[in-house]
Amino acid sequence: MFSEPPPEPSAEDVFEDLSTELTSLQRILKQVPPLAMGATTNTLTAMTAIVAWFLTPSVSRMATLLTVGAAGTFGRQLGRRLTQQRQQVVPAAIGELLREGGLKGVREDDVAMLADRYGLSPEQFELQLKTVYSRFLQALLEEPEDIETAEVASLSQLRRAIGLPWNTTQRVHVEEARLLLDGQPLTSVNGMSPVLKKLLWISMTLFSTSNNQADSAELQKELGIDDASVQQVLNQLSAPLYASAVTQSIVKYNRTQVPQVLQTIRKTLKLDDTGSQEVHNAIYEAQLSLLLPAGSRDSKITESTQQVLGNLEGILQIRAASSMLQSRTVPLYQQAVIEALDSLDSLNGSSFASIWGGLALRQQELALPRDRAKASLIEQARRKATAQLSEAATAQANGELQLAMQRLQQLYDFSSRLGGMLEQSGWERSGISSSSIVEKYLGALSVGPDLETAAQQLAQAVRNSANDELKAGESSIMSMLALSTPGRDSAKQQYTQRLEAILQAADLSDEVGDSLRALRDSLELPSALCEKLALNAYYDWLLDLSEREERGPLENARAVRNCLQIEESSVGELYTNTDVDELVLSKCCQLLRADQFPLTTEATQWLQYIETQLQARPGLAAQVLRNIGT
Repeated sequence: MFSEPPPEPSAEDVFEDLSTELTSLQRILKQVPPLAMGATTNTLTAMTAIVAWFLTPSVSRMATLLTVGAAGTFGRQLGRRLTQQRQQVVPAAIGELLREGGLKGVREDDVAMLADRYGLSPEQFELQLKTVYSRFLQALLEEPEDIETAEVASLSQLRRAIGLPWNTTQRVHVEEARLLLDGQPLTSVNGMSPVLKKLLWISMTLFSTSNNQADSAELQKELGIDDASVQQVLNQLSAPLYASAVTQSIVKYNRTQVPQVLQTIRKTLKLDDTGSQEVHNAIYEAQLSLLLPAGSRDSKITESTQQVLGNLEGILQIRAASSMLQSRTVPLYQQAVIEALDSLDSLNGSSFASIWGGLALRQQELALPRDRAKASLIEQARRKATAQLSEAATAQANGELQLAMQRLQQLYDFSSRLGGMLEQSGWERSGISSSSIVEKYLGALSVGPDLETAAQQLAQAVRNSANDELKAGESSIMSMLALSTPGRDSAKQQYTQRLEAILQAADLSDEVGDSLRALRDSLELPSALCEKLALNAYYDWLLDLSEREERGPLENARAVRNCLQIEESSVGELYTNTDVDELVLSKCCQLLRADQFPLTTEATQWLQYIETQLQARPGLAAQVLRNIGT
């Protein structure tokens, strides 16, 4: 008999509770007709006076009259108490009507007749109506985690059925908030209890149906919260309901009808544009995770996939669909890149075309733009090359010179094969050699500060080496060791100072870029080394902005990179290693929230625009918005 839990009580059980809470006397008085009740109270007054007349000794006429008068007064008081007791059964009588007819079946006139039946003035009757409504509201709040529009509908039906005016309804909600606060003021909306949040949500949703006869101003004053905080709670509690409604609407209605249907639902749930867009994005991302599961080697964007995503994007008006899609496809492509780079360790030149063909096919399957694919490949190639260089430098630092040269030879072999593969890519102009490609994309690798001296020793060892293979690859190896090559400190310092001056002056004109190139040529610095120095300056610029109270300069991020001659494919490594793109976007989000909260649609669109200006990791703006809370 205990195999299943008992059914949970519904809010309508409160109507039965009103009856069971009556005293024995009140149950009797509830059945007494109005005329009989009036006669009863008059009879009580007379009977107590008569009894006093017979029981009082006949000492004097005056004493007898006083006794009879006192007895009559007592009788009247007893009668009033009986009347009050009977009036207090009105909530139970209303509850009985509601149990028999249901919230939809009871008419306001039927309830109003109870005022005459029990002899209540309009003011007294309204107090009894408040009791019924308040008890029903409290019953709804007993399950604060359950947020349902049906609860608001039932509360609205009850208000109409019993004829409770909107201004009185509003007061009941304010009094309930005061009761729940228990004299403890809120410090912030984050400190609100679930039951207070539900009360606020129910109140705002219900009041929105009042045709401006009720508003939340008094309730907000009682809670001590502003409009932005109210919207934050509404977005939080309405989001799950809206997500369910979106799914049902997409199934039930055609593509042209859904936007209008969703607009009506948002209005009902008091969900603003920011809150609804968060739900839309979550639904879109959930669909992406189904179509493109993480770690999958087989998932691809087919024609049917594009149709599904395109329809969803149009219906939900996804504003950052491309970025969200790439947040899924880039990791899948990187997985293929890592496998392809590892395969270079064991394959010869005749296989370069097949390896590149596999990557090109994977890029096509994932509908990945060329610039993203290129950036992913270069980032992973530099990561692998840096790891090999660090191994060589570690061996050098430990005095294992032979092992250091072997690791350096492995690095050169990998770089040569990478260059051979990239010759098949079509990324570079016709006729450029594989060694030139290597110097461009793997130049100026950096090791940790503790290995810097060992890296300098490696550079010197390559120059002095009698090994024919190392000598043949000296140009490529020295390019990768450009940061550690001795004798360039002064030139690097001059170039860095020029970069800092450009950023300080904020002059990003073509003339400034030309002068920077001229300085590079005059100092005879490798292009890869100059780009690495420029990336360091760019990082410092971004880091500085992440600590300042201004956002405007970030709109020039792409122009800064162009002026400093930083390839778009080079920033991925910087962002992965430092997370500076996330720092900057988080700071921007904080500044936007300080100006307006919740964030407007325009604010979120601006943040997504900055994501593209930074060439940040795909989907990072959406992630920042989720982390910081909009």
